[in-house]
Amino acid sequence: MENQSQHRTDVEKLTVLLPYWVNHKNDHIRDQEKWLKKAEKEGLIEVADELAAAIEHSKKESRTTIEPTQDCSIKTLLSVTLNQN
Repeated sequence: MENQSQHRTDVEKLTVLLPYWVNHKNDHIRDQEKWLKKAEKEGLIEVADELAAAIEHSKKESRTTIEPTQDCSIKTLLSVTLNQN
């Protein structure tokens, strides 16, 4: 019974944390894009290239993460995933 209760608590926490983490990561991407524009404006081509590569990497990584607006229920997905472990 305790294990099931802990499982439910973990799923509830993850349903809150996962969208927060995705949004937080997207905030970082937007911030990096602002700095990319500043670097380009200052003629810092190598810095801009590095920032552009970092941004592209972050965006690719974000595509593999569950978006909070996806149609599937995060709670259902997490429940299924946690039950497999």
